[in-house]
Amino acid sequence: MPYRVGFCSLGCKVSQYETEALAERFAAAGFTVSDFDAVCDVYVINTCTVTVESDRKSRQMIRRATRVNPDAAVIVTGCSSQLHPDGIAAIPGVSYVSGNDRKMNLPDVALELLSRPKTAAVNAVRDLAGVPFERASITRAPRTRAFVKIEDGCNCRCAYCAIPLARGPVRSKAPADVIDEVRALVASGTREIVLTGIETAAYGIDLDGYRLVDLIADIADKTEVERIRLSSLSPEMMTPAVTERLASVRGLAPHFHLSLQSGSDAVLAAMRRPYRTKQVRDALAALREEIPYVTFTTDVIVGFPGETDGTFAETVAFCREARFLRLHVFPYSAVLFPAQQ
Repeated sequence: MPYRVGFCSLGCKVSQYETEALAERFAAAGFTVSDFDAVCDVYVINTCTVTVESDRKSRQMIRRATRVNPDAAVIVTGCSSQLHPDGIAAIPGVSYVSGNDRKMNLPDVALELLSRPKTAAVNAVRDLAGVPFERASITRAPRTRAFVKIEDGCNCRCAYCAIPLARGPVRSKAPADVIDEVRALVASGTREIVLTGIETAAYGIDLDGYRLVDLIADIADKTEVERIRLSSLSPEMMTPAVTERLASVRGLAPHFHLSLQSGSDAVLAAMRRPYRTKQVRDALAALREEIPYVTFTTDVIVGFPGETDGTFAETVAFCREARFLRLHVFPYSAVLFPAQQ
């Protein structure tokens, strides 16, 4: 009888995409993909570390798996395990701790774990410096929209964020691999794709002049996908040349999620964000001029250390001026890693 595997994916769309790719890999290896709350032979928890709450939830889901079946092989991967491998390995019942590389090898790891008696957790986390982009793909999606991971890692060093430590530097997926994946998804019924990554706007900085806008244009020209959507983008990417070219792309959704975080230049400087409010204003104006009916959403952090009533009011005023369709507002979460300070 086939082994049963259950997945839990925490955090961003990149994590969810990776879990979908892993589920396909496990199925190809002969596993039956089951519900995470069912009694399974293997549990895979793809963790998140973007906030303190994310780390807590990751540990909670690990313990849930060990309670449902104490004899199961419990594999923990993702951002929280990359940054806290020893702490996660110490959780009773954990079998294997993987970071943010070699995820697609986990079916082989699972088979090895199931072939022998359960022992203390194996800590297989390694430094991500010099690690190439891990090839992963999906061939189908549960709906007509599919997320496609095109990039991993981040070269920014924002004061509040541990993700560069958890994901390593920017690595881009080969354009031909992206095109092949989109074609396969379209063949299985996908009508819309969402290009996503840890720092999506940085796609191509390691590809000798080929950038995100080139990839978007190639997807439109070389595949039959009906609609292309972009995930979160950094405002400094939206130069006049880029916005003009985007406006000509067939099937590009007229919606952009700009990662604002604050509408105060003083707070943006303290956050070490790579832009100021003028760049955001210019990007919004350029896109509104080039693309009819365009809409925008954004993220805002409130309560950042040093934020005053005055700088908070600047953010409120900026958001009103920008006419965002929707805001994702969340409170500052204390940074856990002094190296990021």
